[in-house]
Amino acid sequence: MKLRNRKTGEIAEWDFGNWYQHILNPDNKESYECTLSEFIDRTAKFREEWEDVPEEPKEYWYINEYGSVTKAENFGRDTLYDKSRKNFGNYFETEEEAELAVRKLEAWKRLKDKGFRITLRECKGNAWLQADWGNLQGDYSDVLFLFGGEE
Repeated sequence: MKLRNRKTGEIAEWDFGNWYQHILNPDNKESYECTLSEFIDRTAKFREEWEDVPEEPKEYWYINEYGSVTKAENFGRDTLYDKSRKNFGNYFETEEEAELAVRKLEAWKRLKDKGFRITLRECKGNAWLQADWGNLQGDYSDVLFLFGGEE
């Protein structure tokens, strides 16, 4: 974790090892024990001297209203737009992931436009999916792209 010294502004990476050395065993004794109250006191003093540094926000990508992949502006501010995109699933850690999602949406649209449908059928307690191939005319590339299992 990153911590900032409240007095000097110094930023330091802390892990359990150096935290242990600084708080519990500052004199680098070979064997060291402390009581719970000593631990609480030393931790409180440490927290007075050091504060958490918030993580830098990660960039993300989303599909805008025109169907283009867009890098989020002002990411990490956790705006209403950021929250909405995350909740809806329009939030991608890489540009490539977002571009793949656009390609999938385009493939779904082409299939829909050609009349392709998948219907859940049921007969006597048995259920199965039935594909209506519509007007694909031998072009199954979008079906293979979406259902081919290459991911």
